[in-house]
Amino acid sequence: MREIVMKLFSTNLQKYKTLHIYLPTKYSIKNTYPVIYMHDGQNLVHKSPYSQASWQVVKTLKSQKRDLIVVGIDSDKDREKEYCPFIPFYARKNAKSRADKYAKFIVEELKPLIDAQFSTKKEFLSSYMAGSSYGACISVYISLMYPSVFSKIGVFSLASFPFQDNFEQLIKSVSFNPKAFYYVTVGTNECNKDLSKIHGNYYLMASRTFVKELELNKIPHYYQEFDGDYHSEKCWRGQFVNFAKLF
Repeated sequence: MREIVMKLFSTNLQKYKTLHIYLPTKYSIKNTYPVIYMHDGQNLVHKSPYSQASWQVVKTLKSQKRDLIVVGIDSDKDREKEYCPFIPFYARKNAKSRADKYAKFIVEELKPLIDAQFSTKKEFLSSYMAGSSYGACISVYISLMYPSVFSKIGVFSLASFPFQDNFEQLIKSVSFNPKAFYYVTVGTNECNKDLSKIHGNYYLMASRTFVKELELNKIPHYYQEFDGDYHSEKCWRGQFVNFAKLF
């Protein structure tokens, strides 16, 4: 796959966002391709400075012979503000979420640009989104705020617990798109050696609560708890393998 790195100025965010775009090896304007938008785009192929691992997205897609376009949106110093739909309990008193602006950036600015500049399948059934941790939170949020845009949503290690009450109110108050499909995974050892086992259980609770809501609404989904997996790109790459088979 060919990598294109570009910067896009967002009027919603009032700043530039860096994009890592990966095109199929045999990309041709004679064909059209599905598109997956992924958060923390700098870690999809290149190693994260925190985990020293990457998602290895290109390697997975090439091994499965999946022809689609990957759009990785880099995170930056505003990651928490842009990815958290609600203010985490530990945030400063005057902290504000920018999730609405980030969501508008993706739906109103980024997707139209990608559809205009590349040979894409623009429709709902060929547009996907995925993220991990807070990236999973914003993926769910965008899928609910814009239910007709993304059909398959990857929710890896959902980290909604710092604003769990508000998050639960949200998923109970909106209407899920019955044609959407959610791929939800979480590790049983999310915090590994860095934090307490109790803290790690919050990830399990968050994922189980979300999946229960999907079940109540009869929304198509897949859910798996990966034994021993922890909060790292190294684990998400393995969990991504089955998600990629949905494309």
